[in-house]
Amino acid sequence: MIVLQYGMQGSASSWVFNVLKEIAELRGSSQYEILSKSGIGQRAWRRLKYVRYGTHNIPEDAWDLCEISNLIDDKDIVVLKTHSDLPSNAIELLLKDKMKVFVTMRDPIDAAWSIYKKGILARELGKNQFSHINSFEHALKIIKTDCQKTSTWIHNKNVHIVTYEMIKYCPEACVKLMMNCLGVGESEDAINALSTLVPGNFSTGEPGEGYKNIDHPNIEGFFNSMYSSIKR
Repeated sequence: MIVLQYGMQGSASSWVFNVLKEIAELRGSSQYEILSKSGIGQRAWRRLKYVRYGTHNIPEDAWDLCEISNLIDDKDIVVLKTHSDLPSNAIELLLKDKMKVFVTMRDPIDAAWSIYKKGILARELGKNQFSHINSFEHALKIIKTDCQKTSTWIHNKNVHIVTYEMIKYCPEACVKLMMNCLGVGESEDAINALSTLVPGNFSTGEPGEGYKNIDHPNIEGFFNSMYSSIKR
């Protein structure tokens, strides 16, 4: 089974991805071995084929989720991560319980503020990732596309939503949700250990910080136009 983590940028998606990998290991699915024998390779974070957005520059090594599903044993769990939208040929995997998806979401204004700050820091440190984001308007444009991508995932069978607020304030509940969905019995020691995992790029921002730091005359309008597509 594929366990896929899709995340809006700036939504603490790396935390969910890392927790899912640890839970899969607890269930006996060695990620190193499964990634190797399936031919995926050790980089478990890529773009997907057959998507709706960003089709002009799909890389050669983009994943076909259906091909991956055919390569792994039914008893195995492989944890993958993407920022791509739902591929047209992958809906069947969700319907047939061959894939489970964990979607991380965040207030679009806060998400844009988060990656805007990451752009500033990246340039200061001489890093490439996020360095091209040099204005808040640019960050908003990226998050607007993220909202459109998110709307393709939610409302489908076997798709579970984890919000930034849940991750920040109730990490134990998030871990329990993931353990239950993956069929792993709850263990207080495991829950405590997994809930304190902190990826290197984990965002420590407070909800609402984008609104507090950006003086824009139409900030609420931006929010409504972007978030309306992913409201449940």
